[in-house]
Amino acid sequence: MKNLNHLLFLVFLLGCEGQETIHLRKKVIKKIYPGVVEVIVPKQEDEDIVYQRPLPFDQQDFKDRFDKYHAIGTAFFINNTRLISAAHVFPADEFSVHKNYFIRTAEGEIFSLNQIYRYSSYRDVIEFDLKTYPKSIMALKLQPKVEIGDMVYTVGNAQGEGISTRGGQVSTFTAEPVAGEWQFIRFSSPASPGNSGGPLVNSRGEVVGIIVMKNNSENLNYALPVSEIKNASLEKAHFFQRQMKVQDGMQVKMRDWTFFTPLPTTYSSLNSLAAPEKDRFYSQLIEDFKKEYSDLIFPHNKRFRDALLYQKLFPRMSMVDKDKALHDWRVDPINLKKIIVSKENILYHSKGEVFNHYALFKTQKGISSGVLFANPRLILNRMLLASGANRYMVGQSIPILDNGEPDESFVWRDRLGRPWRTSFWITLYNNTLLASHCTPSPEGVYCFFDQTFASQRLEGYMTFVKENILEINLSYSGTPDQWIQYQTLDKELKPTLFSKLEITQKNDHLFFRLPQLSFKTPALKNHLQSRISALVNYDPSQNLGQQIQGWEILINRNKQQGLTFFKTYEVQELAPDNAIERWQEIKNKHSSYDGKIHPMNNQLVKKIPVTPMLKSSYLRGEESKEIDSQWWLSCYGPNTLKRKAIDTMCNSFKSGLSFN
Repeated sequence: MKNLNHLLFLVFLLGCEGQETIHLRKKVIKKIYPGVVEVIVPKQEDEDIVYQRPLPFDQQDFKDRFDKYHAIGTAFFINNTRLISAAHVFPADEFSVHKNYFIRTAEGEIFSLNQIYRYSSYRDVIEFDLKTYPKSIMALKLQPKVEIGDMVYTVGNAQGEGISTRGGQVSTFTAEPVAGEWQFIRFSSPASPGNSGGPLVNSRGEVVGIIVMKNNSENLNYALPVSEIKNASLEKAHFFQRQMKVQDGMQVKMRDWTFFTPLPTTYSSLNSLAAPEKDRFYSQLIEDFKKEYSDLIFPHNKRFRDALLYQKLFPRMSMVDKDKALHDWRVDPINLKKIIVSKENILYHSKGEVFNHYALFKTQKGISSGVLFANPRLILNRMLLASGANRYMVGQSIPILDNGEPDESFVWRDRLGRPWRTSFWITLYNNTLLASHCTPSPEGVYCFFDQTFASQRLEGYMTFVKENILEINLSYSGTPDQWIQYQTLDKELKPTLFSKLEITQKNDHLFFRLPQLSFKTPALKNHLQSRISALVNYDPSQNLGQQIQGWEILINRNKQQGLTFFKTYEVQELAPDNAIERWQEIKNKHSSYDGKIHPMNNQLVKKIPVTPMLKSSYLRGEESKEIDSQWWLSCYGPNTLKRKAIDTMCNSFKSGLSFN
C-alpha cells in the first residue's frame, strides 16, 4: 500500500510539473533570465541650464540616484552573438538626443551596440550584435507554434525597474492592419512601458513572440510572432509609417511612408539616412496637400478672398479663422494679456493652437527690438520667467532661470516678406525640443514658442512652421521714439512693407513717408502716451501678400484721443448683411459716415472721406476685376472734448495727408 501511495504521489507531482499556471516556474525563469537584457541609454544633464536652486538629486530614490542610465526597453539573445528587440525601441527614423544605445545584463554589465543586421519598423523588429559580450550567454529558443488558450509570459524591463515575469493567456490572433501579411498574437499577460522588444514565452521558456504594442483600451497586448523575424530582410532596413497626415479643417491628405536602405550598418548611419528622408517626405506631403486643396484652403479660398474686403483691422496680432464648412472666414484678434515680471521684463502673452505660446516682448532701457531679435537666449529666458517654467523632481518644482544659448539659430523670410529668427534648444534630460520664432516690431519682438518631443525636429516641422505662420497677421505699433528707432534697423530685419519707410521729426510732429502715401501726425507732446500703429491686412489684389490698410494715431492713450485712416472696399454679394449695410452707408455717406460728429460709446467721432471713390484690383481665384474703394479718416476723442477740437484735428490731418 505504501508503494502504491508513493507511486500515485509521484504521478501527481509529474502532472503538476507539466501543468501550465499563471506563474512561470522558477527553474524556467532561472534558465531564461540570462538571455534577457535591458536596453538602456545614458542619462544626460544640460550643463547650460540654470535653476533657481540646486536640483534635489540627493532626495531621489536609491535607483534614480545612482543609476546612470534610463532603461527604455528589452532585448534577448537568439544565439551567442545576435539579439532581437522591437525596432521602435531604437527609433532610427527620428531626431533624438540619444545617439548611443546599450544593453545591460542582470548582473549590471553594460555592452555597446555594434552593427544592425535587420531593421523593420513595419514588422517592428531589430536584430543586432554587440562590440563585446558577456562571459556567459543564454540564447533563447524560438518556437513558432502557439495556440489560443496557451499560457504565455511577458519577460522584460517593465517600467524600467529591471527584468520581471508576468503571466496570462493567448486570447486571439489579429491581422496586421496594413495588408494583413501576418497575424499578431494578442495576449492577456500584463505588459508595461519598457516591455517593448522583450520575449513572450511559453511555459517551457521558448519565445513565441516579440512584445511590440499595448492596447490602451483593454488588457490585451500585441506580440509579433517569431515566425515573422525571417521576413524582415537581412539586406535592407525597412522603414514604414502608416498614414502620415496633413489636415486643415475637414481637408485631409494621408500617405504611407516607406524607405529602404542597405544593411548591415551602425545605428548612427541608419539614423543619418532615415530621419532626414522622413522629414523630406512629410514636407512633400504638405506641398501636395496645398496643391490638391488649393481652391479650398488659405489663401485662395473664394470666401476668404471676399472676407478680406470687410475684415476689421487690429493693431497687434490676429489670426485667420474659419468654420469647418469653410463658409465663414475671419481674421480674429489674438488677445494678449499683459504680464509684468519686472520693469525690465514686460510682455504680452496668449496660449495658442498653432503654436503653444504667442508673445510680444517689449523693448527695455538700452535694449532695442533689433538687439532683442539678435538675442534668442534673452528672449527665451524672459519667457521662462513669465510662464513659471520649471523642472519637476521628487515632488518639487524648481524654476528655470536660464536655458543657455540655442543649439541652432537661423534667420529666414516668409512669403509675406517678414523676417524671422528661428532658434532651437534641445533639452537633454527629457529629450524635448524648445523652439522660438521671432520677428521685430517697433515696440518689441513678436515671438511664437513650441515645446514638443525632440523627434518633431525632423518630421516636416519647419515646413509646418513656414506654412502656418502665414495665417498669423501682424500689425506694427509703437511710441514715436520706438518708430524712429525701428527705422534704423537693417533692411534685412524689417518686413518688405517697411523697406522704404522714412520717418523724420520736427517739433512735436512725425512725418511718415512710404511709396504709397505720406502723412504728418498731429502734435504728440507726450511720447509715452502716444502710439502709432500700422494696420496691416492681407492684400486682396494678390494671392498672398500684405498691405498697410490703415494707420492709427493715438495722441493720448489715457483719454482715447486720436485718429484712424483706413481703406475700405466694395463688398461682394456673399458678404454678411452688416458688411453690406456698412458699405452702403460709406458709399452713400449715410449714418456715421455723413461727415458729422456723432457721440459713440462715450466718445465723439467724426468720419470723412479723404479720397474720391477709387478703383482697386481684386483677385478671387483665377478671376481678377476692379472694385470700388475709398480712404476714410475717423477722428475721435472723449465726449468731454470740444467738437471744434475734433474738427480741427480732422481738417489738419487731412491737409497733410497725400497719396502717391
